[in-house]
Amino acid sequence: MKIQKIQISKIKPDKDQPRKFIDPAAVDGLAKSYENQGLINPIEVDENNIIITGELRFRAAKKAGLTEIPCRILDIKPEDRLMRQLVENLHHYKMDDMDIAKALKKIYNQDVNQEELARQLGKTQQFVSEHLSLLEAPEELREKIEKKEIPFTFVRVLKATPEKYKKKMEKKIINDEIATRDGGLLVANALENYPDKASKLLEEEYGNSRQTEEKIREIVPDYSSTPVSDELEKVSNIVTKLGNIGISYERWLSKNSVDSLNEHQVKRAAEIIVNMKRAGERWLKD
Repeated sequence: MKIQKIQISKIKPDKDQPRKFIDPAAVDGLAKSYENQGLINPIEVDENNIIITGELRFRAAKKAGLTEIPCRILDIKPEDRLMRQLVENLHHYKMDDMDIAKALKKIYNQDVNQEELARQLGKTQQFVSEHLSLLEAPEELREKIEKKEIPFTFVRVLKATPEKYKKKMEKKIINDEIATRDGGLLVANALENYPDKASKLLEEEYGNSRQTEEKIREIVPDYSSTPVSDELEKVSNIVTKLGNIGISYERWLSKNSVDSLNEHQVKRAAEIIVNMKRAGERWLKD
């Protein structure tokens, strides 16, 4: 790795740079500072003078009228190049969510799992998962997200919605009938646990999380927003312990209850666990 000054006319942007939009106002602001101070922090280029990181600084230096700038010359593999560019943009600049999603997809296709990808980027696995889901979202929803009319996190709401209600939920999101992602997740949770109330739930408009939960309770008085995963974990632990002493889950249901879980949720969770147990027994026999 070496640093040297290179004529700005010989430096070329990377057409495959994951960040497609660079704010002209940010370029103007940097250009003004470069007119007085010059470019202090080197940009990174490969041996062909194609930019790896630092395109914003390059544009600003060009606008400021600089004829040469300091460059760090790197010998880098294509897959490492993309990762370096993505990390630079995620942690130092505002990057478009769709650009992030497309870049993550390229790296994810290179046999890197989501957990490892998140670790390398210094982000959470949820961040990676939600952005990858953005590419699978319906076209109209993606367009709204690209225009910044809807936060990209609403993709998570659609993903959490039972399959048979996805179309209607998508329409509610696009029509601004669900104000927040967390409120949307509560609606998705209610649709999952109370399908008999689905038509009524899908007729309403929803505000913030508190307002949404209140509105759902008007439709489903015994509604609980406890995540299904928590329900399953609680019931699974109880069913396992009871099974160890020979008590069936049917007998338990008739005589016991679990705090914060209504009867419908307990029955549903218990049925899932029993079905999983039966499937496991069949697999072992085969």
